[in-house]
Amino acid sequence: MGEDQARRDYVNHFLDTATQLWGREAVSEIRTILERTAEAIWALGNVKLGPEDEPETAPGRRRGS
Repeated sequence: MGEDQARRDYVNHFLDTATQLWGREAVSEIRTILERTAEAIWALGNVKLGPEDEPETAPGRRRGS
């Protein structure tokens, strides 16, 4: 499966889940927002970090704490 098809499948699954949660009418009112959100989540989830890109501190911890 190509990356573009996988992205479309993710967005469609996101919309299907939203429809199950909130109903077709509510989702149709905010469909554009949901699609953009799903695409942003998809893009973020596909960022590959190398060891040099990992945070220097544990999540939720500040440097010097």
